[in-house]
Amino acid sequence: MLITSSRKPSSGTKQLCKKLALFFDCKYIARGKSSIEDIIQSGLGDVILIVGEYHGNPGSLTFYDEFGNVKISFLISSTYPNNISDKQIRTGLLDIEGFGEAANILSNLLLNLPPVEKSENIEGRVLRVTPDKIEFLNNNICFLKLYVKGMKTN
Repeated sequence: MLITSSRKPSSGTKQLCKKLALFFDCKYIARGKSSIEDIIQSGLGDVILIVGEYHGNPGSLTFYDEFGNVKISFLISSTYPNNISDKQIRTGLLDIEGFGEAANILSNLLLNLPPVEKSENIEGRVLRVTPDKIEFLNNNICFLKLYVKGMKTN
């Protein structure tokens, strides 16, 4: 996976991109003057996540498949729970837990598997997806929470 942001991201958007890259164990690149098409072209063969802004804050997540097609886009607001440090994030197995269309799309896009109803992966990373929020859990502790205000699929 490749993560990038809007052209001139705010510090909050950069921070979210770095936290997402840490959680997904992938690369974050600053977009700079590159167009979305350039980013998609450079990341072909990989899932791409673009973090957009709304009034200077992270406001959207758009996931592209390995061919550059938009698969799902979320309008979000975010919180950063302080009960886990970035250094405690473990890499390795990722489970996607949840129900509904968003969980199915993300699980198929990121893992090529259906989502699990309840993850047994207590010592690893779990992406818990529900219609109104996305939680990033590490060792069963919430690392990051995004509230979903809207969603579009293709």
